[in-house]
Amino acid sequence: MAVRRVLNAAATAVIAIVLFVVMALPAWAAGTPMTLTFVRHGQSTANEAGILNTAVPGPGLTALGVQQAQDVAAVLVTQGHDGIYASTMIRTQQTAAPLGEAVVLPGLQELDAGVFEGTAERGPLALLGYALPPLAWTFGLRAIPILGSSDTGNAFDARVDGAVKTIYDTGDRNPVVYSHGATIMFWVMMNVDNPDPLLILTHPLDNTDMVVVNGTPDDGWTLTDWDGVKVDPNPSLVGRLVVAVRDVLVGLQGGSRPAPTSVPTTGVTTLARTEQTPVAAESVSATTISEPSEPSEPAPSERKSKKPAEDPSVATNGATDLSDGNKARPDTVEPTAAEPKSAEPEGDQTQPSTSPVAPKAVEAGTDDEAAKPEAA
Repeated sequence: MAVRRVLNAAATAVIAIVLFVVMALPAWAAGTPMTLTFVRHGQSTANEAGILNTAVPGPGLTALGVQQAQDVAAVLVTQGHDGIYASTMIRTQQTAAPLGEAVVLPGLQELDAGVFEGTAERGPLALLGYALPPLAWTFGLRAIPILGSSDTGNAFDARVDGAVKTIYDTGDRNPVVYSHGATIMFWVMMNVDNPDPLLILTHPLDNTDMVVVNGTPDDGWTLTDWDGVKVDPNPSLVGRLVVAVRDVLVGLQGGSRPAPTSVPTTGVTTLARTEQTPVAAESVSATTISEPSEPSEPAPSERKSKKPAEDPSVATNGATDLSDGNKARPDTVEPTAAEPKSAEPEGDQTQPSTSPVAPKAVEAGTDDEAAKPEAA
């Protein structure tokens, strides 16, 4: 009897351990959640003028925008953020500067306005043509385009996903991301499991407003705060139905939620190097996640000087050089049947050094002609 009790107790213990391990596996498999704080940039000169400006690198901040950047930094510095990121646009980098050195990432830039670029920011064209299509994206209708825009619903979602995945892969779990109004509002509502698209209409983000989401790139995101408005992490039945329909529609359009990929380092190098140049003049400190930059291509004059002179009788442009000092010596020319071309310079040497180059040599391309593409 005693032995049977011991065996029963051992079996019960083993079963309990197995159940514990099986129940804990999903939690262990899930990635560590990240709290992502999005911050819209401060007032730019385009905002002040009321003009849509989404082209990279875009305008800088106004004096009010600089003050807004300092004010929001004073709030963020108390929140223990472990990473600072900004888009490839000047206004976000300048807004991030008071908080600290920012990592510049492609993918976080503003939603491309297409044919509505330069129109009134709050005019009917911008509201209908620029804001309405991405609002439809939040309900899963990603095929609706912004006319002339490089951003389709799926392409926009993928580029922001890539930037967020890059941030997650760094190990930062409480980063702050300086981005843009449309990018923040529409990406959040397209991806969180408790969306409230009406917030876009009733509470659009102003300069330096913040939105906070929590989750992982693989397991999804939960909206927790929309510029001070606390959002219930548990959606209602209607909310869950909206998300279910959204996900089905997205899947039908080829935009189902795959595991996002990080931003390629080559892409970071190319874009960030281009956009940071004007920011440096504004004393904005920024770092890019990139490979060491390749040396710049030498100027045409340097390229010519570095080419090895394999044959002094041949000019660098492929034409025969008949100038004094470069004439082939008679004893070096061996006019044979196998090499008929070698006799051509021999015959040309009887002409004065000032004689014009043969037409074929001109067709081969002169230095001036070779330089024309460089000037263009």
